[in-house]
Amino acid sequence: GIPLDIAIDWRNRRTDDLNAAEQSYIDESVAELDRVKQAEEHVSSSQRKTRLSAAAVVIFTFIVLILVALGVLQYVRQQRAEEARKKADEIARKLAEDYNSTGSLELADKRYDDAIHDFTEAIKAKPDYADAYLNRARAHAAGVKMDQAIADYSKALELKPDLAVAYFERADLYSQTGKDDDKAIADYTKALQYKPDYWDAYLNRGFTYESAKNLEAAIDDYTQIINSQAQQVKANAYLRRGFAYLSKNDKQHAIEDFKNTIKLSADPAIRDPAVQALKSLGSPNPPPQDQTPATPIVFLEYNDSKDGFVVDAISKKLQQDGLGFKVQPKDVSGGKTNGDVRYYYPEDKAAAEKIRKIVNATLAPYLVKFDVKLDITLIYLGKRYTYVPRGSIEVWIPQLQKSLPQFQMATPVQNSKKASKM
Repeated sequence: GIPLDIAIDWRNRRTDDLNAAEQSYIDESVAELDRVKQAEEHVSSSQRKTRLSAAAVVIFTFIVLILVALGVLQYVRQQRAEEARKKADEIARKLAEDYNSTGSLELADKRYDDAIHDFTEAIKAKPDYADAYLNRARAHAAGVKMDQAIADYSKALELKPDLAVAYFERADLYSQTGKDDDKAIADYTKALQYKPDYWDAYLNRGFTYESAKNLEAAIDDYTQIINSQAQQVKANAYLRRGFAYLSKNDKQHAIEDFKNTIKLSADPAIRDPAVQALKSLGSPNPPPQDQTPATPIVFLEYNDSKDGFVVDAISKKLQQDGLGFKVQPKDVSGGKTNGDVRYYYPEDKAAAEKIRKIVNATLAPYLVKFDVKLDITLIYLGKRYTYVPRGSIEVWIPQLQKSLPQFQMATPVQNSKKASKM
């Protein structure tokens, strides 16, 4: 304080008046004063640093909170945007599916322009909808707009490269023109690459090979089917292979194949060309058979694929123990019928009548459900088809309910019809 200031002044001006002890006391007092000031400055500095550190922590915490808040806000926004996108995608998907379903019904009714419009709307709603492109291609093809159809098949394959049916149907279009056999064969081959058991692709590729005069390749494709378990197209493969052998002037193999065709199929579209071919080759009718009853082989033919489950019920009933019937796999056929059971030998009449009663009884509940009146009749066709093996009995079921769309562009039956005219 003030006394120390006075003592320091005396020491500075009147050094001689102060003894050594007084000077030492004043020096120690100055030194102590310096130590006190340094201590105060250190405390003050520490306090400042503490305040700065506390402020820094507060600022840092504030910044972190702001960043967290911004992150949460961004996450919420992203979540809402994702939910909105998913909701929009779901609405678009549902809309596209609705248009696609409506277009499919219009296609089945042969209202091609309406179908094309709805498939186009489906594509607008969902531009990556491969099925809509596929169906619009079918509508264009049915309306004989080949270029548009091929473009849509190509787009469907761009979106879905493993869509075997698109390769198959585009190949059918190429084959129908008769000018793009190489493209057709390439597409059939692609279809088989993705679906090795695509027997219709083997059949139609074989027909295309025939058109291109590559008979050996055609025979190989037909033989592939014949050696498989593909029962529903095997008769057609025999028919086509028979014509291929005939083109090679191999009459013996052709006759054998035509006879197998008749044995395996009840469809006139397949059977009639084989019968006519055998007549043109001068093949004699089979020798008279003995009258020993053969085990009846039942062929199930029906007009509408939607009735398949009804035909399955008939098949199951006919194969019950004790009836003694061997039932072939069911086959969708374009043959006309009002509902009948057909037999070809007088000794098969009793079995045919028994089958007719079973079929009528099995159909009864379905006829009530579909509000359809139907009575299966018995027909003898032995005079018309002399090559049919004894014991062959056919059950023909007409359309029982409204058909679903049928999309196959060039069926094997159609191909066999074209070939039979060659």
